[in-house]
Amino acid sequence: FEGVLMSGLTTFILGAGISCDYGYPSGEQLIQLVAERAARDSDSISQEIHRKINVYSGKTIDRFIYDFRRYESKVKGLIAEILYEREDPRFSLNMKKDLYRRIFDEIPKNSYSEFNFVTFNYDRSLEYHFAKHQSAWTENQKEVFKVIRGIDIVHVHGRLPPLPGESLDSKERETPYGFGAQRYFSNESQRTISDYEASFDSEG
Repeated sequence: FEGVLMSGLTTFILGAGISCDYGYPSGEQLIQLVAERAARDSDSISQEIHRKINVYSGKTIDRFIYDFRRYESKVKGLIAEILYEREDPRFSLNMKKDLYRRIFDEIPKNSYSEFNFVTFNYDRSLEYHFAKHQSAWTENQKEVFKVIRGIDIVHVHGRLPPLPGESLDSKERETPYGFGAQRYFSNESQRTISDYEASFDSEG
């Protein structure tokens, strides 16, 4: 991005691989992790998902969900668990390849409303690292998330619930970055499909 003048309405299209450097799995890794996670659950739906993925020719979990809609809620719940466990606030502190920071540094301050993001990631790393970037300018968290809400960020396949302060809807479930799946699901033995559906926000 260095030397590139960005002005006027600009849309960043972020591929699924951009969050790999922040501790998240690639698309091919994610589908295998979902299969492994499903294999550990004893319910029939999880076991079906495990068997289907093992013989599936597609390379991404997004395509698997598209081809097997009946598993969508459960698969997205498994994705949510995996991504929660990968959330690590320490990433980017000393990273040589911090792509988010490179993008944010090139956006003129007070011009964020002119920039949009389309991301193919389910995780919240974009929102979190943008909040960290803004926190360097102000310690007012309300102001930080006011800026974030002013940016059109589209998660093509859906995303995890909002960060604390990110949503204006008081009824919407918010979870801190680095919350962890084990703390998110309070009782593993009583986890239900409704828990999975509540754990994942869909753009559709």
